[in-house]
Amino acid sequence: MKRLFSAIRTNILYGIVFLIPIAAFILVAYYFVGVWNEVLRPLSDQLGFTTLESRMLAVVLSLALLLFICFVIGGLIRTRFGTWTFEKFETRILNHLPGYGIIATLLRGFADEQNAYQPALVTLIRGGPAMLGFVMEDNGGSHLTVYVPAAPLMTVGQVYVVERVAIKLLEGSAIGAANCISQWGVGLNDFLGDAARPVSVPK
Repeated sequence: MKRLFSAIRTNILYGIVFLIPIAAFILVAYYFVGVWNEVLRPLSDQLGFTTLESRMLAVVLSLALLLFICFVIGGLIRTRFGTWTFEKFETRILNHLPGYGIIATLLRGFADEQNAYQPALVTLIRGGPAMLGFVMEDNGGSHLTVYVPAAPLMTVGQVYVVERVAIKLLEGSAIGAANCISQWGVGLNDFLGDAARPVSVPK
């Protein structure tokens, strides 16, 4: 019974982590659309826009405003004071959220591929199927720590400690691998094409 409650709690936490950013984005976008509708209403009447055209314009402007806000916040975080403030906030709060670390690192891969976890093909059973995952830690020994997400969610999966011979690193980006996983493997051929030929992990 205790194990069942633990599994239920874990699933709920993962669901919350997955849904909160989406819900927050939708709420903010909905608010901006309402604001733009009020602002554009007098102008739409003068220009002869239909209600549908006015609402479509409000949606486009809302998305543009959200992207601009993200751009400004990202720029502020990259300043010395912004970096220090964000690191404190991340250390004290964000890093304690399940799945935040891998999501944040993968997203940073858009800007700097060196910060992203290395995608790899993981073979747990010799001669068995390979799984697409990420090398989380390399301690220099005979084993590596890898994370294999459960498609289509990046925040749900299994952590394995495997021998080096069971790993083949891919030269493709972490974002490319994440896209394949989130789309149930669709686009894997293109990703492997961009990643070139898999290479063995050096000893």
